[in-house]
Amino acid sequence: MRWGVEVYFKEIKQNMGFLKEQSWSYVSHYASIHLTAIRYMLLFDILLLSGNCCSFGSMRNALTGKLEMLTFAALLWELFKAIIYGVLDTFKDLIGEKMLNKIKSKISSTIEEFLEKALQLDENYITNELRAERLGVLR
Repeated sequence: MRWGVEVYFKEIKQNMGFLKEQSWSYVSHYASIHLTAIRYMLLFDILLLSGNCCSFGSMRNALTGKLEMLTFAALLWELFKAIIYGVLDTFKDLIGEKMLNKIKSKISSTIEEFLEKALQLDENYITNELRAERLGVLR
């Protein structure tokens, strides 16, 4: 049983953000311990419910890979938005602040809508992914 405990602590320290918070307060450590345990249990539950024979590590890697892609896309959009808005701000005197805000709003909503579709993050995404997993398409 000790080996299982060792593997659990190695896993949560290396891959699940255990005690990686910037704060050294007791409350943040207490929360970190519980949030990490919840992350681990959710991944383990997904592994059990999936019914396939992959290892915990391969399941974790598949899920974290998806999260990394989403994080990267969000960060990239924030960078592009800062550049685009910086250029648009130079036209403030020419077109007015009200029109400038409308343009920024339209750009932002259009890009976010595109990212939702491109990354398949619409309302039906999780339902469709679960259905595909049950059918064995995503193995």
